[in-house]
Amino acid sequence: MTIESTITKAQQQADLGRPWRAKEILGSSIRNYGNSRRLLVAYAETLNQLGDKMEAGKYYLLSVDEPDEEKLEIIKIFLRRHDKLTYRQLIGLFPSQLRVTSRQDYPRFLDEYLERIGAPDDLGADRSPLNQAPISRGQDRAVLIGCALFTCLFWLCFSVGLIEIISWLWQS
Repeated sequence: MTIESTITKAQQQADLGRPWRAKEILGSSIRNYGNSRRLLVAYAETLNQLGDKMEAGKYYLLSVDEPDEEKLEIIKIFLRRHDKLTYRQLIGLFPSQLRVTSRQDYPRFLDEYLERIGAPDDLGADRSPLNQAPISRGQDRAVLIGCALFTCLFWLCFSVGLIEIISWLWQS
């Protein structure tokens, strides 16, 4: 099936009131066809139709050189959500089939954004995961604090229990 026939098939499903089916068709085609901007725009439009503006923003970012106002607003939703990420972490959010080694291979808008956040021209120069800063999330801190509290409570109970056993033995 060609890219055009895939997009047509997805559009037919959307016209029949099944946009989720159109999403499935286009999403699986991205895995097969890779970086087809026409396919990515169709997928972004379907995601937007389904109300998933965050994902739609990601795919508009990956497919549009000069976004119009509507697409730019949707892209900004995605970028605002991920504004603390390094360029490596941002690229890590993209499907592996859509990652490239040269920044200029991305659409102009994304290329310029990556340049503003410090991405080099050659994105494949350093692919070591050891050089990437971990993404800090509030949930990670909550788990860490919970583990620390549990450990303190454990040692407190252990100490009290040990003192009780020693005092019981001492009295016997």
